[in-house]
Amino acid sequence: MKELMNDNLSDDQHWIEESLKLAHIGNWQWNILLDKVTWSEELFRIYGLNQETFNASFSGYIERIHHEDALRVKQTIENALKSKKQVTFEERIIRPDGEIRYLKSWAYVVLNDLDQPVKMYGACFDITDSKKAELHLAKKEDEFKIILERVSDAFVALDKNWVYTYVNRKAGEIFGKTPEELIGKNIWEEFPEGIGQPFYEAYYKAMETQKYEYIQEYYPPYKLWFENHIYPSPDGLTIYFTDITEKKKAEQALATYHIKLEQEVKERTSELEHQNGIIKEQKNRIEDIIKELHHRVKNNLQIITSLLRLQSDKVVDAHMKEIFTDCQNRIYSMSLIHEKMYQSENLTKINAKDYFPKLIHDIIGSMNIGKRIKEDIDVDPVDMPTKMIVPLGLLVNEIILNSMKHAFKNKNEGCITFHFKHNGKNSFKMVIGDDGPGIITGKTKKTNSLGMELIESFVSQLDGTMHRTNSHGTIYEINFRFIELK
Repeated sequence: MKELMNDNLSDDQHWIEESLKLAHIGNWQWNILLDKVTWSEELFRIYGLNQETFNASFSGYIERIHHEDALRVKQTIENALKSKKQVTFEERIIRPDGEIRYLKSWAYVVLNDLDQPVKMYGACFDITDSKKAELHLAKKEDEFKIILERVSDAFVALDKNWVYTYVNRKAGEIFGKTPEELIGKNIWEEFPEGIGQPFYEAYYKAMETQKYEYIQEYYPPYKLWFENHIYPSPDGLTIYFTDITEKKKAEQALATYHIKLEQEVKERTSELEHQNGIIKEQKNRIEDIIKELHHRVKNNLQIITSLLRLQSDKVVDAHMKEIFTDCQNRIYSMSLIHEKMYQSENLTKINAKDYFPKLIHDIIGSMNIGKRIKEDIDVDPVDMPTKMIVPLGLLVNEIILNSMKHAFKNKNEGCITFHFKHNGKNSFKMVIGDDGPGIITGKTKKTNSLGMELIESFVSQLDGTMHRTNSHGTIYEINFRFIELK
């Protein structure tokens, strides 16, 4: 059943990852307290980076943003942390091969019980293709404007009786006549179809008010769009006009493209929202299953502990009772792991500071040796993967059991020491032991017990090193690193 459940979880995770790949969405999370960043496989692909060689970090992310965008993006994220709100922004990144990619990014902040930011989650959607198309169209539009600006305007001058006094070559070309055919002629006699048109009204208004008029209007007789700058004077009008038909077509094409693009973005956004909903639902379902699994395992281990306790009550032999107590403590250390996993929001890691002090306190209390035992505990608040916390918990259990059995026989009080330190670069140091008389030279055979064999086995599982001192009690120093345990 457990293998089947693991297979189902693996299939669900694979389905989620494939969905994000198809949508070209990379996701990430940033543990602010530990300054630890995790990227999805798709995000590494978008950035063109190798998961084995690139160590994801906030500073590494900023370094890969285009220098023109880096400050703005950094300020956006900082403002999100201050405002504690979700943000959406666009950014350019530079891949290792120099290629520039455009991303649409989202980020939202996770707060703790004190309303303080502790984590940030986000996603990046690669919009390079649509962005390049948009920029290409904008570039074409700019080029078209430049071309229009280089073309000389048509120019005519009219007296106060509406007679042409000057017509340049460009104006003649537009009218289909030579300047000579128009100069000295009345505009409304030459072009009676213009009477009543918007241009006609604009010309008369400028003449009457003696104020500049601008009009951009379609002229049905020529099936063309014209842009007119009308400058009045007491002697008449000076008119600069340009055929802007192609410009209008381009604007209409651009407007059509924008409408289409907005529709595509709207449809894509709706699709992504739907996919995000499915992903969130699947994630919640997986988390519920995993939590239920930890809860059931914890309950089953507690049942086993209770059965052992009931059985030990019927055992008279002191040595056998001791064996039963040792077994109960080993099972308890494992059940405590599943209890912490069930209570934790992070289903793959347990915080060392939350786990070890309680484990040590409960082991000491379970021995009931009738002596005052102090606890010297100093634990760094670092998240440990469950694959490592299991052998670590059992290792701690065995060492403390040995101390409680042998270290305080001739003392009324004593001290159990436990220091767990993160030395950086995934390196850890654990110091654990007692202030008893130490292991007496010449009696080392006693260390060939099951407990000592288990201690050595757990250190081996961690691929760590162990050094024991006996000068002021029995103290174990164990060094190890983050590893993928078999």
